[in-house]
Amino acid sequence: ALTSDYAFKQVAHLANNIGPRLTGSAQAAKAVGYVAEEMKTVGCEVQLEEVMVPHWVRGIETAELTQYPGQASGTTQKIVLCALGASVATPPQGITADIICIRDFEELKSMPR
Repeated sequence: ALTSDYAFKQVAHLANNIGPRLTGSAQAAKAVGYVAEEMKTVGCEVQLEEVMVPHWVRGIETAELTQYPGQASGTTQKIVLCALGASVATPPQGITADIICIRDFEELKSMPR
């Protein structure tokens, strides 16, 4: 096992040919099939079973600052953001809330809950 590149080639195939594998995605299903066939090839007895898994699809993400010190009247400032997987959707009308700047995990841990 220490001199074989078999495991590396399998991971490379999953990464380069199948791609990201979020639960419930087509790529996840393809990866399951690929790994099952590889296991059969090396002599394993394989049985696939259907299971329920959460499936999350990233939606469109937009945000803008609507009020900040020094803001020119009648303008907004678009900001870049990334939603966390399986997070709750924002309502269609959007939300307006204060932004809290947290500089590191220690500061986050010290915040009241």
